[in-house]
Amino acid sequence: MPVSAATEKKLREAMARLLAGEPLHTDGALTKENLAREAKVSHATVHRAEEILAEWNAKVARPVLRTPGEVQRDETIADLRKRLREVTTRATELQGKLCRVRYMGHHAALMS
Repeated sequence: MPVSAATEKKLREAMARLLAGEPLHTDGALTKENLAREAKVSHATVHRAEEILAEWNAKVARPVLRTPGEVQRDETIADLRKRLREVTTRATELQGKLCRVRYMGHHAALMS
């Protein structure tokens, strides 16, 4: 059973938003489930829209494993981890210097 013209329009608009990376109602992952959610129709409705489903399958040959937001999040996390390693290394160096200064001060006090 084909879908109505109104439903087809909703699905096409939803597909365009998802493919452009501009979702309104989902996380943007290129899945059929998100296509249904983005269009605000049931998953079964997506499968009844055979022409649209064929277009979707042609345009989304393999699913995207991470959304653009997830990619950005992961890059931010990697950058923060790198900065944390650098700061930790610097803190360790300063701790070593502080220990040497304390030792020298303690040693100097004993010598006087």
